[in-house]
Amino acid sequence: MKMATHNLHKKLLMGSALTLLLSLCTIACTPPQVNLQQAKLSKITTTGFRIMMNLSIFNPNAYTLPLSSVGWDLNVFNRALTRGSVNTNNQITASSTSPVSVPLGIRFSSVSMGVKDFMSGRDIPWGIAGKCNFKTPAGPIYVNFAKKGQWKSPLQNGGGIRLGDLDEDQSMDEPVIVTREASLTIEVPRLNVAASL
Repeated sequence: MKMATHNLHKKLLMGSALTLLLSLCTIACTPPQVNLQQAKLSKITTTGFRIMMNLSIFNPNAYTLPLSSVGWDLNVFNRALTRGSVNTNNQITASSTSPVSVPLGIRFSSVSMGVKDFMSGRDIPWGIAGKCNFKTPAGPIYVNFAKKGQWKSPLQNGGGIRLGDLDEDQSMDEPVIVTREASLTIEVPRLNVAASL
């Protein structure tokens, strides 16, 4: 009888300890909130384009969270364009909101689109869906984000891209890993910027 009572107390104590541990882990591992504030088309060249993705990340936890990577899928003109992942070394401060800028460099040779599409004179609808990978004491946490918008045509006043940004720059130095290869190559004629002014 004593042994049965002892085993019952032992099981109750272990069950209570497990419940407490699980509730502490749930409290201690609250997922952060990720908001894509802006995706700015910052430069177009004859070899590709650059986007600056500005994220706002709120960390509700009592400890700093390392943001290890940001994955993204980009569609432009309502077509899936490319996807990739950028490794980051950002620390998201405890109980606060941190801005995180993620530069994306996309080469026209690695996607099924060319500079002609961007220079058509029409506005450019875009959408980005992505996932942030955070390291936590309980293991990785993945948080999704998404946003749609429209960039003004670089040929229109107020488009945010100066015509002087159209150059023969061969380097797209932002970190990017493109995982989908091109199915189309577009020949681009040399642009005469002076004549366009």
